Amino acid sequence: MRFLALFIFVITLTSCSINSNKENEVKEGFSTDESSKLFFKNVRKSYYDLTVLEEAKLETYRFKKRIVKDDEPIINLVIVNNWRFDEAYILLEPNVLLKRDDLKLHWSEETGIQELLFANTNKESHLAFADKVFGLINSEIQM
Repeated sequence: MRFLALFIFVITLTSCSINSNKENEVKEGFSTDESSKLFFKNVRKSYYDLTVLEEAKLETYRFKKRIVKDDEPIINLVIVNNWRFDEAYILLEPNVLLKRDDLKLHWSEETGIQELLFANTNKESHLAFADKVFGLINSEIQM
């Protein structure tokens, strides 16, 4: 009996461990499920400013502590909730000093200077660029 209790305890501990080095998982598509919507509404929503676009029937969320300056180039992100289709998108929102069409990000690696070009074409390109930058920030690369 003690062996069974110890076995269940060990299995429980190992199955509940949190992997903090987990890579960002980008899912196919932009669909939202009820659990993610409830989590955002109950936990994360208070960190964002909400703007409702009545005509487009969209909700946009901007981080409350975002940097808003017009004297240096800055990119902020916007979460767009398309509640009619149960979808959410992430869009880049550069300030007036940056043009979305020719946005380039440079960083250095052991192989030399790397460049990432942002193609402002659709919501998929916004997600791909944001995911790449998120990965670079997590790997502590100098940009």
